[in-house]
Amino acid sequence: VFPEEIEALMETLPGITRAAVLPVGDAKRGAVLVAMVQGDRGAEGAILAAIRAHLGPLKSPKTLIWLNEWPTLPSGKTDLKALEPLAIWPA
Repeated sequence: VFPEEIEALMETLPGITRAAVLPVGDAKRGAVLVAMVQGDRGAEGAILAAIRAHLGPLKSPKTLIWLNEWPTLPSGKTDLKALEPLAIWPA
């Protein structure tokens, strides 16, 4: 699974302005994918349905975590290290 592929798809969907996909530890599965997103929270159901329709349930993030502030590096790229502590999944 390539997070960049999922992020590229997500950023084409209505309701998402920025996306980052991160693996999070899970006791049953080893790791699950969660998506950190910025955009319209009201579109969450449609976004998850579209992702699952395009990628299937195994490659799709298990949840979306909505952020008001988006951490960036001086280059303007997403600061993935700053997002890591925010990426959570119920154990």
